[in-house]
Amino acid sequence: MRALFVSKEKQREFFVNVKGKTQMGSRKLSTALGLKSRGMIENYTSGRTSPDLEIVRRLEKMTGVKGEYKETSKKRLVIRPFRNKTFCMEPRMAEKILRARFKDDYDEVLSLIAEENNISSVENELRKRGYRFDNAVIMRALGTMKIARRLGHFQRFEEKDCQIIDGYVQLRKNSFSVSFSLNFLHENIRKKKCKIGYKFNPDFSKVRIFPLNNGMTLAAYSFDTLLRFWVRPCFPLNSKKNIKVCINPQEFGFDFADFVQDYDARRLAKKLIEKDFTVYPVRSTNTNAMGDLVVTHGNKTLMIEITRAIKQQAANWKLGQAFLHRFRYPNFINFIVVRKDFFGAYHIQALKELKITPIFSDFRTDWESETASLIENALKMD
Repeated sequence: MRALFVSKEKQREFFVNVKGKTQMGSRKLSTALGLKSRGMIENYTSGRTSPDLEIVRRLEKMTGVKGEYKETSKKRLVIRPFRNKTFCMEPRMAEKILRARFKDDYDEVLSLIAEENNISSVENELRKRGYRFDNAVIMRALGTMKIARRLGHFQRFEEKDCQIIDGYVQLRKNSFSVSFSLNFLHENIRKKKCKIGYKFNPDFSKVRIFPLNNGMTLAAYSFDTLLRFWVRPCFPLNSKKNIKVCINPQEFGFDFADFVQDYDARRLAKKLIEKDFTVYPVRSTNTNAMGDLVVTHGNKTLMIEITRAIKQQAANWKLGQAFLHRFRYPNFINFIVVRKDFFGAYHIQALKELKITPIFSDFRTDWESETASLIENALKMD
């Protein structure tokens, strides 16, 4: 007969409470019950199998701890979904547990994790060195740290030289998916598989991804333009919430100008980079009203709107768009690149009131080089 608990978590909670009540680990508890090894207690505690009914009743009588279960005549039940969560713990919690248990030998534990092929080997080596511990908790922490090492969680969270892209979190089949749109990278990833690691900032509002051998797959499907990767459910993310994705383009073999969405703005960005301008870390998109291009130079941030429009009817619309940019980002220095006869006298006067500098271009061969020089000169005169 077996004890079928109401949930896998309740089963683990029962055995953890029993160990706390008796002050015994798996080994001593197995001896007290007359079992040949600690394996059964460890499997029951971690939720790998359903416990023997007689063992549960003996533990209830021994400790007074009551379990929430029902009797079943089924033979050994393998609980696979919970087993997958055995090695799932937020890495910071796993580090805290291992530091508290192994103290000055914590770095040695990390070395063993890096050297050994599996966690059981790490556990056996630690026991050979005289350590005794509750297998269910320590094994879970060791497994988490091994996964964390493989996925680059030990790296520092560094935003320097990164572009910041809007991402979205969803809960899918007991794992979080983080998706974001980046067309040129999507096309490249579809041609060849890309393995990545990821690291969250302290409040989990941002995640930095980077190429990593033997990491996890950055998926690019043909049915949409999104890139996706999966995050274990132990991380405190919120489904259906936005998250900022940080990417250093050079780590993926791209230039910073490649992250500029608009075609003309991308051409202009390359020329400005040659003049020691830097592409702003937050990517300009159609939804954040940041114009076609945002760059920095020294301690100044420039927002540049570009239009090849010819008909003067579009001038009013562009002027309204320029006002929105100025309103949303009042500390930026604003430029608008247009044809010479696009704006009328009243438009030019309005731009002056809004402190937006017009740059006139014919959009012929190498127009972006001339425009970059005009912007540089205007900035020197500011």
